[in-house]
Amino acid sequence: MSAAEFGAAAFLGGSPGGGELLLVFVVFLLLFGAKKLPEIARTIGRALEEFRRSARQVRDEVINAADPDAPAPLPPLPANPKGAPTQSAAPPPDDTTPYEPAASPKAAPPEPPSSEDL
Repeated sequence: MSAAEFGAAAFLGGSPGGGELLLVFVVFLLLFGAKKLPEIARTIGRALEEFRRSARQVRDEVINAADPDAPAPLPPLPANPKGAPTQSAAPPPDDTTPYEPAASPKAAPPEPPSSEDL
Protein backbone atom coordinates (compact mmCIF):
# COMPACT_ATOMS: atom_id res chain seq x y z
CA MET A 1 0.00 0.00 0.00
CA SER A 2 1.45 3.39 -0.95
CA ALA A 3 1.68 6.36 1.39
CA ALA A 4 -1.13 8.18 -0.44
CA GLU A 5 -3.48 5.19 -0.10
CA PHE A 6 -2.58 4.77 3.58
CA GLY A 7 -3.20 8.47 4.28
CA ALA A 8 -6.63 8.40 2.60
CA ALA A 9 -7.58 5.18 4.37
CA ALA A 10 -6.41 6.52 7.72
CA PHE A 11 -8.41 9.73 7.28
CA LEU A 12 -11.56 7.87 6.29
CA GLY A 13 -11.27 5.33 9.10
CA GLY A 14 -10.05 7.55 11.93
CA SER A 15 -11.50 10.44 13.84
CA PRO A 16 -10.32 13.98 13.10
CA GLY A 17 -7.54 15.28 15.28
CA GLY A 18 -6.89 18.72 16.71
CA GLY A 19 -5.40 20.13 13.51
CA GLU A 20 -8.38 19.10 11.38
CA LEU A 21 -10.87 20.50 13.89
CA LEU A 22 -8.97 23.81 14.02
CA LEU A 23 -8.97 24.00 10.22
CA VAL A 24 -12.73 23.38 10.08
CA PHE A 25 -13.31 26.06 12.74
CA VAL A 26 -11.21 28.60 10.82
CA VAL A 27 -13.11 27.85 7.60
CA PHE A 28 -16.46 28.34 9.39
CA LEU A 29 -15.17 31.56 10.93
CA LEU A 30 -14.13 32.89 7.52
CA LEU A 31 -17.38 31.83 5.83
CA PHE A 32 -19.90 33.01 8.42
CA GLY A 33 -18.10 35.58 10.57
CA ALA A 34 -17.71 35.80 14.31
CA LYS A 35 -21.17 37.32 14.92
CA LYS A 36 -23.05 34.59 13.07
CA LEU A 37 -21.30 31.55 14.64
CA PRO A 38 -23.14 31.63 18.02
CA GLU A 39 -26.49 31.82 16.24
CA ILE A 40 -25.58 28.88 14.02
CA ALA A 41 -24.39 26.84 17.02
CA ARG A 42 -27.62 27.63 18.88
CA THR A 43 -29.71 26.53 15.89
CA ILE A 44 -27.76 23.28 15.57
CA GLY A 45 -28.19 22.63 19.31
CA ARG A 46 -31.95 23.13 19.10
CA ALA A 47 -32.16 20.85 16.05
CA LEU A 48 -30.20 18.12 17.86
CA GLU A 49 -32.46 18.44 20.91
CA GLU A 50 -35.56 18.08 18.71
CA PHE A 51 -34.03 15.08 16.95
CA ARG A 52 -33.27 13.36 20.27
CA ARG A 53 -36.78 14.06 21.54
CA SER A 54 -38.31 12.59 18.37
CA ALA A 55 -36.02 9.55 18.52
CA ARG A 56 -37.03 8.98 22.16
CA GLN A 57 -40.72 9.19 21.23
CA VAL A 58 -40.29 6.70 18.39
CA ARG A 59 -38.38 4.34 20.69
CA ASP A 60 -41.11 4.58 23.33
CA GLU A 61 -43.80 3.92 20.73
CA VAL A 62 -41.97 0.83 19.48
CA ILE A 63 -41.54 -0.47 23.03
CA ASN A 64 -45.21 0.17 23.83
CA ALA A 65 -46.32 -1.52 20.61
CA ALA A 66 -44.33 -4.62 21.59
CA ASP A 67 -45.73 -4.65 25.15
CA PRO A 68 -49.24 -3.09 25.28
CA ASP A 69 -49.59 -3.77 29.03
CA ALA A 70 -46.59 -1.59 29.91
CA PRO A 71 -47.33 1.75 31.60
CA ALA A 72 -47.08 4.87 29.48
CA PRO A 73 -43.70 6.65 29.74
CA LEU A 74 -43.53 9.98 31.53
CA PRO A 75 -43.52 13.06 29.26
CA PRO A 76 -40.17 14.88 28.98
CA LEU A 77 -39.61 17.86 31.23
CA PRO A 78 -40.10 21.23 29.53
CA ALA A 79 -37.01 23.29 28.82
CA ASN A 80 -36.31 26.01 31.36
CA PRO A 81 -36.55 29.41 29.58
CA LYS A 82 -33.94 32.04 30.29
CA GLY A 83 -34.59 34.02 33.42
CA ALA A 84 -36.99 31.49 34.90
CA PRO A 85 -36.14 30.41 38.44
CA THR A 86 -34.80 26.91 38.78
CA GLN A 87 -36.01 24.48 41.40
CA SER A 88 -33.54 22.64 43.56
CA ALA A 89 -33.80 18.89 44.01
CA ALA A 90 -34.07 19.09 47.81
CA PRO A 91 -36.08 21.63 49.80
CA PRO A 92 -34.13 23.96 52.08
CA PRO A 93 -33.68 22.71 55.64
CA ASP A 94 -36.11 23.97 58.26
CA ASP A 95 -33.46 24.37 60.95
CA THR A 96 -31.15 27.32 60.32
CA THR A 97 -28.82 26.77 63.27
CA PRO A 98 -25.21 26.08 62.31
CA TYR A 99 -23.95 22.55 62.52
CA GLU A 100 -22.04 21.75 65.68
CA PRO A 101 -20.44 18.33 65.99
CA ALA A 102 -20.96 16.41 69.21
CA ALA A 103 -18.32 17.00 71.82
CA SER A 104 -15.88 14.12 72.06
CA PRO A 105 -14.23 13.25 75.37
CA LYS A 106 -10.68 14.50 75.43
CA ALA A 107 -7.97 12.17 76.64
CA ALA A 108 -5.73 13.41 79.40
CA PRO A 109 -2.21 14.26 78.24
CA PRO A 110 0.43 11.71 79.22
CA GLU A 111 2.30 12.42 82.42
CA PRO A 112 5.97 13.31 82.09
CA PRO A 113 8.37 10.66 83.40
CA SER A 114 9.41 11.14 87.00
CA SER A 115 13.03 11.44 88.07
CA GLU A 116 12.78 8.02 89.74
CA ASP A 117 12.02 6.31 86.43
CA LEU A 118 15.23 7.53 84.81
